[in-house]
Amino acid sequence: MQGNSVIEQVILSIKKFPDRNAFFICGKFYTYNEFAKNISKIRKSLLEKNIINQNVGIVANDDIETYASIFALWLEGLAYVPLHPLQPIDRNQEIISQAGIKIVLSSGACLFSGVDIIKTAQLVFDEF
Repeated sequence: MQGNSVIEQVILSIKKFPDRNAFFICGKFYTYNEFAKNISKIRKSLLEKNIINQNVGIVANDDIETYASIFALWLEGLAYVPLHPLQPIDRNQEIISQAGIKIVLSSGACLFSGVDIIKTAQLVFDEF
């Protein structure tokens, strides 16, 4: 299988090289296996919310959970709207309102109102 899309290439790397480094973020290496586990736990959380044809907000932090959130949403066929963690809350609330966002994925603290917040750093990976 020689995939052409980014998603296909990452899935191939996860399968072929699970113990190789995939990311280097803030002085720490993360393997493809760690990346896959983060994607899995976020996808499970998204499936539990039964999201259909909705924009999902992502607080764009520089961490493994944020990158995994993007891939999880791509794999679920969902669109995301990035929210900058250093922007004023009012600005992000306006973006949330204009984009019709009802769910926000965040690996850190966030104080948005009127949305369901999935705290991705606190999710637990369930082995099958």
